[in-house]
This record gives sequence, structure tokens and C-alpha cells, in this order.
Amino acid sequence: MTHLPLLSLSVAFCLLSACAQPANDGTDGETNGADAGTDPDGGGGTGDECKPLQDDVTAAIRGLPRDCVSDDDCQIIDRGGQCECEGVFSASADASELISALSALDDAECRHPFACVGTSDCEYDVLTPDGEILAQCDGGSCKPVQVMTCDDYVAKSEGGIIPPQACETDTDCYLRDDLNPCRCAEAVSKDFPALTASAVADLMAIDTPRCSPVCDGCIIPNAAVCKDVDGTGDKVCVAE
Repeated sequence: MTHLPLLSLSVAFCLLSACAQPANDGTDGETNGADAGTDPDGGGGTGDECKPLQDDVTAAIRGLPRDCVSDDDCQIIDRGGQCECEGVFSASADASELISALSALDDAECRHPFACVGTSDCEYDVLTPDGEILAQCDGGSCKPVQVMTCDDYVAKSEGGIIPPQACETDTDCYLRDDLNPCRCAEAVSKDFPALTASAVADLMAIDTPRCSPVCDGCIIPNAAVCKDVDGTGDKVCVAE
């Protein structure tokens, strides 16, 4: 499976978001994470007391293999990534050392070495916000990717994976049938980015086989028009 490109459309189109940073599984946690021992909100213990425990967690995470040939060769391990997010490692990886190191860290009330503070988020490759984290083999290395839940994907199998597209006149809109797994026609803006279409295709390549959407038959539109559909004055492309 090819690596999934990040999407960009607009602030409103963070449904398929290039707003996310590239995937980071915590291997550079010393530079991106918080210093557990010295942070005033980092729990009990001084920096000297927490550092050996943090070092044990760091070593355990970095000791886990990430090599793979297919997605089946990968597994998700809790708190193994940046910001204490899920980490993705080889299916053969033994997490027992990490579990023990995390337990000792928690008992001492020390912060995870790859913890994030403030508004920092998990740094996955993101194909949709608030979706599911999957383990993916990309270029021989296991990495996390966030995709739509199957419930959401099936509900939008005939359209709606992308949000409404802004427009000013009917000439700004046209129809496409490659943005949902049932290949139903949807109205998009003439400025619809090629990267977004590519990433939707990559999302469908993941979610279609795992979610098995059922297509009941598309409503065939006559045209794509620009309308204010909710009375706010903001026009979007609509298939009619």
C-alpha cells in the first residue's frame, strides 16, 4: 500500500487535513517532548529522580523494531509515540519491557519522556480527524495513520467524505464521481486540489476493503450548481 499523502483544501477541509504534521512515533522525544523531571506539572520527584526512569522508557521504545513487509506485520502499542500517543511497531515486538518501564515511571509520578504540553497533539499521518489509528507498513517501516471509522465511512459511502465546496457562481462548480467508494457524482469547486483527490483515493484504498460499504444506487444529478443551502449567505457547490 502506498504511503498516504496529507491533504490541503481550506480550514473547513481539515476533514482530510494537511494541518497535521508528518507521522512521528516518538523517536525524537527528547527534542519534542516535555522534560518530566523539571516540569512543575510533571508529577512527583525531581529531575534527577525521574531521569533514569524516563531513560528506561526511551530505551524500551527505541529498542522495539519497526520493520515490516505488509500492514499485517505491524501492531499498535499504547504510549509508544510522541505525546504519549499510540506507537506502531513490528508485530513481533515484545512490549513487556516498555510496559514495566512505564509502570515504574507512573509509580514515581514522573512525566513520560515523550510527553507533550500545551496544545500539542498526536503527530500521525491524518486522513480524517477523530478517526481510527491503524498500523501501516510504509517503505518497510511501521507507522500510524488515522482514517475514518467504518461507521462514518459507510454512512458516507455514496458521498460526503469531503465537506461542501465554497463557490460564487454555478460556473465555479462541476461534478466528480471519484470521491466516494460508490462512485456517486458529487459537486466540487473548480479549485478542488489534486492532492485532495489523491488522498481521498488513498483513504478509499484503506477503508473500502476493511469496512465493506454497500452501495444502494446513486442519485444521478443533472448539474452542479452554486447555492446558499442553509440561509447563511455562504454558497457551496451542490449536485442537482
